[in-house]
Amino acid sequence: SGAVVVAIPFLPGAGSLAFKGIAVFVAALLLVGSASSVSSMVSGIVLVYMRAFVEGDRVRIGEVEGEVVEKSLLVTRLRTGGHEEVVIPNAVVLKGRIVNLSATARERGVPIGIRVAVARSTPRARMEEVLLAAAIAAPGIRKDPHPIVRLAGMDDRGTLFDLTAFAMDPDDAPAVGSGLRAAVIDALVAAGIEVSRLGPSPAEGVEP
Repeated sequence: SGAVVVAIPFLPGAGSLAFKGIAVFVAALLLVGSASSVSSMVSGIVLVYMRAFVEGDRVRIGEVEGEVVEKSLLVTRLRTGGHEEVVIPNAVVLKGRIVNLSATARERGVPIGIRVAVARSTPRARMEEVLLAAAIAAPGIRKDPHPIVRLAGMDDRGTLFDLTAFAMDPDDAPAVGSGLRAAVIDALVAAGIEVSRLGPSPAEGVEP
């Protein structure tokens, strides 16, 4: 960009008002672009010292979740579960919320939340027993930490229960979540418990 600025006075027609206006506009664009690049580079250096993630980690940056396939000074490149590659400027990465799912998994697993609504006449102890048994038996679910069942309250559909279990591997979390949901449905049907709604738990924010 410096070479362009130096060369401007020597270009044909450099003295005209129209050319000067265009030159000012171009210089402004170069300045903005340079500032953006510098901001992303500084953010990249900060991310290196933060050690927030490394290549190969599965992370959630803002609303984007995927595997880190490239981490440079300027950008971070993620590969999503749909095999899309998303390029995020490091200045945006640093300003957003970073969740390192791989680091969490190494410590305690990836949380998977399911909310179940059942008839109000269903005994609480029975629901806890059925949900915990289904989670423990589901493939890919960690035994430590142990799955948790919470009474989430009541609404017009009945009594709400939140089940939280932890997948062993962040890369397998979507498949494990699907298997967990299937195990919960099968267990509730076998127990004769009628379900009015089953979906992700708002508390966990994780789609099973």
